[in-house]
Amino acid sequence: MIDKTTLKQEADKLFASTSYEVLWGSPAGEFFTSEKIGSLSLKEGQKLIKFEKTETKELNANDTIAKIKAVTSLEALKEFEGDERKSVKSVYDWKQKQLTEAINVVGAKTVGTAPAVAGNGNTDTDTKK
Repeated sequence: MIDKTTLKQEADKLFASTSYEVLWGSPAGEFFTSEKIGSLSLKEGQKLIKFEKTETKELNANDTIAKIKAVTSLEALKEFEGDERKSVKSVYDWKQKQLTEAINVVGAKTVGTAPAVAGNGNTDTDTKK
């Protein structure tokens, strides 16, 4: 038997990947698009649980842009990757460039020469053994 919380999580995954608006979950963890069909799989005393798709409200462009500007890592920025609105996309690209440049080492250069290294990865000490 699967608890209601786990069933809800699985129902949400199904809603995200399908066009169903309502699903019926059984205690065995099965989902049905029809209550009548689902009830046929139940044992005596069991009930189906009804799950309805909830719409996620999309932020308006200004709110999304404000959230993008507040992001401090490329990982957190990924949340906004799929937003195709022009104004949001341009701020996303700007923030991604800004965060990437902060990671790159700027002005790094080699000073002097590196010591000779023998084939085994140890510094060649020539006469010292």
